[in-house]
Amino acid sequence: MTREYLRWCERTQGGGDCLHLLMDGPTVRGEDRYALALALSLGAVLDETKHALRGMVEPSAVLSMLVWTATVYLLLWALPEPMSKGVAAALTVTLLAWLGVDTLWSLMQGWVRLVEDANRAVSFEQLSTAGEHFGRVMGENTARVLVMLVTAVLGGAVKPLAQKMPKLPGYTQAAVQAEAQGGIRLAVAEVEAVAASSEGTFAVMMKSPGSQASAATTEARAATTVIRHQGGNRQVVIEGQRWHVPANKSLKDVPTPDLVGDELQAAAVRAAQRWTSRGPDADELAAIERALAQGKQWLARLLERQSRGRFVERELRRQFPQLQWSRTGVDAVDPSTGYRYEVLSGTDSNLALHGQRMMGTLFRMITF
Repeated sequence: MTREYLRWCERTQGGGDCLHLLMDGPTVRGEDRYALALALSLGAVLDETKHALRGMVEPSAVLSMLVWTATVYLLLWALPEPMSKGVAAALTVTLLAWLGVDTLWSLMQGWVRLVEDANRAVSFEQLSTAGEHFGRVMGENTARVLVMLVTAVLGGAVKPLAQKMPKLPGYTQAAVQAEAQGGIRLAVAEVEAVAASSEGTFAVMMKSPGSQASAATTEARAATTVIRHQGGNRQVVIEGQRWHVPANKSLKDVPTPDLVGDELQAAAVRAAQRWTSRGPDADELAAIERALAQGKQWLARLLERQSRGRFVERELRRQFPQLQWSRTGVDAVDPSTGYRYEVLSGTDSNLALHGQRMMGTLFRMITF
């Protein structure tokens, strides 16, 4: 797959590691696949963008940043009931206004399939097929819209674009839905978060003085449902603990109290703080510095998160030898209670993807 990727770069982008997928290792792996599949799906639109970037100091770097920014944003769609915040929420609202509810929902479903197909792909050809399928779902016009909006985000031009939003094709439909669901006026500047449901509807949560957008709350045991996945499984925060609850389980199945989990959570936070004071190892630091030198702040942040994650897990394995640790499935199981624990960084995409991959398992999420 890596060799074919480099040949594709040679044919279409002038050679080299054109999407900078090999900065963190010698092979195409993990989220690299999603970025490559997205680039393949953009097809002619990527060529147009490359042509528009001619004359810039390093067009390949800009193109890589554009593809990766779009990939990181689109990964929020793989929740698959995603909630986007901040700039991502503004991007979602603008896409709603431009494309309309139905088109955006179809696009989300297409991206979820691309992620699933990319995870299964064992060759460049299979990855290309996944990208081409998403490209057909997206279409060239929508692809141009996506590239334009991500470019606006990179250029800090979200506000000027938001001022033009009422003139966009799907604005009326999106505005009517926003008015119906909460009597709100659709405006990017006032949006705090956007959530999509499995029924194909979007909830737009607006800022109000002295308050923040909040997730749906379940009365039983004062649990807050943070994510509800398409398969019926959900992630809840209950008594300060974050649990993944399968569709066939209820809140009554969530253990209380969970003293070992509380100790794990506290230890994970302390370990993350120690990593902050000690920093990455020499090899990790060198990779981070190379990314910064090339202007890839997003890659540097990713490498830092990976370094911190490895350190935290090593520390927890050392401090809790009584737990059964594993490289497959959940990270740890308490043999005395059967409680399961997954150690992970607290980013939205990471939390969501873990729930999607282990939808049938009840486990506590230990975050740092």
